[in-house]
Amino acid sequence: MIRRQVLAWAAAAVTAGIAASATAQTITLHGASQFNDDHAFTKALVRFEELVKKYYGKPVSFVLHKIASLASRRTTSPT
Repeated sequence: MIRRQVLAWAAAAVTAGIAASATAQTITLHGASQFNDDHAFTKALVRFEELVKKYYGKPVSFVLHKIASLASRRTTSPT
């Protein structure tokens, strides 16, 4: 069930990205996962990236922020 939700969300993101940047050379999709690399959600996003690049036929750029990159960007809140 979660896999279907992820794929539906990803398909909607690609559709929106295609419609929004029809004149652009390369579409860039951004995503983030709060889970580790072994989690199904993160694996689904990576697999989605692979399939889109394989079948879309035009240049597509993905930016996937994983938990490690998000944790290193945290800063302390100002007092």
